[in-house]
Amino acid sequence: MLIMLSLGLVFTSGAACQTPEQSPFGLIKFLTYQSDRPLSAQMGLGGCGSVDVKEEQGAAKRLAEWGASALPDLEDAIDSIERTGQRSRFASGARWLLLAYAEINGPAAFPRFRRLSKQQAFLDVALDQAAAVSLSITSYLSPQRVPTRRFLCRRQQPRDGLDQLIVAWQRDDRRLLEASLGPSARGALNSLLQGKTWEELRAALWKGEPGEGIGYRFDTSGQWSQPEGELKDQKREENPTPERSNTDLDTLFKNGSGVDCGRHRVTFSSSPVSDESMSQIIGPFSTIYLVDSSDLGDLLSLIASCATR
Repeated sequence: MLIMLSLGLVFTSGAACQTPEQSPFGLIKFLTYQSDRPLSAQMGLGGCGSVDVKEEQGAAKRLAEWGASALPDLEDAIDSIERTGQRSRFASGARWLLLAYAEINGPAAFPRFRRLSKQQAFLDVALDQAAAVSLSITSYLSPQRVPTRRFLCRRQQPRDGLDQLIVAWQRDDRRLLEASLGPSARGALNSLLQGKTWEELRAALWKGEPGEGIGYRFDTSGQWSQPEGELKDQKREENPTPERSNTDLDTLFKNGSGVDCGRHRVTFSSSPVSDESMSQIIGPFSTIYLVDSSDLGDLLSLIASCATR
């Protein structure tokens, strides 16, 4: 009896000594700047590899590790963001909450992300990344996604070129689309435009109204195929270096409902950075990837069929 009482005291003492930051709500407060954090963190001054970013990523990972136990607090926070948008006290740092929610709920989280993307445009990139994590795919792009110049703390990857192409095609942005193409794909586009205007080509390939979005997964191993922002530990296999001239990747596409809608082997070429090619993405590296498929018409047609309803 005394032993049982002693054990009970130990467990009770351990629970009482647990710091608020290690509970789901404590972690949520930390990630959304509602705890005692340095001014630099609240102002977003942490750079690539900074202590602030690493601490946030670690806290989001611990939040996801709580599993279903964290869902009530996460649901309340996301409900607040859905109701009040940027006025919500959970808006700052919401990206980490969405990623943790995606890790815990998997595909069940996807419909909520789609709904939120129509209501809260300020979270477009964060919601797309969380959607990709929930579906375990490389990337997801909602129709609300806009081209932005965002800094990346990593080398450029093929996903960056294909993302830009998809965003441009969904938004009917010819300049941005051309900026995402390598020489072979530009030649293919010129051939497609022979005897046609851009508007006529668009009408021939893009049939129907914009759908819920489009996702894809590179059918390969390594970092290139994994969703950006994934919190769970993965074996990080190296991919080819940017100096390799051409890369072919089997790409599995999904429609806005997360259902498979086609496959295409996409060719990428590496290219030095230029102002034109960096319309959407910037970073500390000198090489980017451009879509360089000679069968560009087939690729654009597939993207359109997956991204429309």
